[in-house]
Amino acid sequence: MHIQDLIIQNLDGLIKAKSQKAELQIDDLIAIGAHVGAGVLRGRYQVVKEVKEEEIAGVFGIIGNFYAESFGDAFRQDAFIALRSMAMELLQQPTFDSDLNEFVSDIIKREA
Repeated sequence: MHIQDLIIQNLDGLIKAKSQKAELQIDDLIAIGAHVGAGVLRGRYQVVKEVKEEEIAGVFGIIGNFYAESFGDAFRQDAFIALRSMAMELLQQPTFDSDLNEFVSDIIKREA
């Protein structure tokens, strides 16, 4: 599976799961995109022990294109900047791996 397909699959799945629980807000889209982007970058770092600036730009380019196609003008540039900033902050957390798992689990778990 290509990285673009993986990113889109994760974004699509999490957005659909979140929207089934409540109406999506821009903050939800920012958080989902930030976590997916940070997760991909973390995975890349774990494999090769470095992530190049063009790889970072590529990941966020894929996310930005997906959001532009899916939400049009509803997801503006300022939201994208917040998404990217949040992703980079998430990566600085020593608990990122467990935080990411918890974030995804909270979205995909079914209500009892």
